[in-house]
Amino acid sequence: MKTSLLLFVLIFALGCAMSSARASTFVGNGGNAADVALQVTLNQIKETLEIVDEENDKESANLCTCRPQFDGHMACETLKKLSPSQGQFCVAFTRKKSKEISDLSQNAKVRFNWTHDSVTVQESGRTRGADAVADSKTFTITINQERYLAMTSYERIFLLTHELAHLTRWENRDINDEQKIGPFNNEDGGRNLLNAMAAATVMRSYDYGTLRKYQSTLKRSHNSQRHWVDVDFISSSASEDKNSTFFVNKHSGASLTYRYQFSDFGVWAQLKNMSGTVDVLTTIEGKEAVSAASVGMNYRLRPFEDPMSFLGQSHFIFAVGVEAIQTKYHLTDTSIDETDTASAQSLVAHSTYYMPLQSGFWLSLGLGYAPHSYTYETLGIEANKSQISYRLGVSYGF
Repeated sequence: MKTSLLLFVLIFALGCAMSSARASTFVGNGGNAADVALQVTLNQIKETLEIVDEENDKESANLCTCRPQFDGHMACETLKKLSPSQGQFCVAFTRKKSKEISDLSQNAKVRFNWTHDSVTVQESGRTRGADAVADSKTFTITINQERYLAMTSYERIFLLTHELAHLTRWENRDINDEQKIGPFNNEDGGRNLLNAMAAATVMRSYDYGTLRKYQSTLKRSHNSQRHWVDVDFISSSASEDKNSTFFVNKHSGASLTYRYQFSDFGVWAQLKNMSGTVDVLTTIEGKEAVSAASVGMNYRLRPFEDPMSFLGQSHFIFAVGVEAIQTKYHLTDTSIDETDTASAQSLVAHSTYYMPLQSGFWLSLGLGYAPHSYTYETLGIEANKSQISYRLGVSYGF
């Protein structure tokens, strides 16, 4: 049992070490929590700009003006700085580019790369920090994941609208931050224009409700987390042993499990305590306490494809491992008070279905199998158990 407890600690330490040693750059392809946030933003941009594309002149009149709800925020301040001619140009530019950028937001040719490193751009011979950068030659947008996840929904819309606009052209030229376009005729004319368009998209996303539409999706727990802690309430049963009158075939208790996912494959360690009783001839009672420690490997199955949906985040874990148990049996009646102990090891298997809640929490339902066999030598009680266990639990992924 001490060895199993040590393995539990070692697996937890391994998970922490592997998490800190992950590569700093990776491709957003549905394999991490930020991908859902990214897809939400792209959907919001698409749906907002599709409506903008269908607006008439009267409806677009206030396109590049601030809404009171955003007063004091960057998007609003960007629009407040526009001159009348810049405001008119912003309206015309946004309407002209709305369909193109809406299409780009869902275009498979546009590649989004996540990075844990700082994002920098070269401008006028100097390096400037950024949250994201677009490369119009490769149709790639690289985003700092930590910064992106810390943003509000409207800040993400602002950022990605600006970067997607860099993948378009104006007067047969790429749109750079450092160029003059129309009345945006200072050194940062391109940046100021794209910021104005991005801010206008934010305002319209508020007007049309797309800003609030996906809040439940963003709050929903994501199945791509690497660290998992499960607390389960367990009930187990075994076929009654007719050769042993004092055989305890039903137990209940709780378990604590730590799991680390390298990818869809992972490792796990579990500690469990259970107990059960049996009554014989109304006066004799047998009580059995079981302590168990187990370690093993698992596979994560995500059968539903849409990561934006409840089912898309729900998933199965199939696990196999080795379990070591220590048991204590206490037999009492009016004249007997005896205690005996035993131990055993066996292979175990279990499966669990995880249903997402919010903020990293999950509800889980599980089924397990453990064929333990052991004997209480002093009491002469044999236990040959093919136990089936049922689990209901709460999990946290981080």
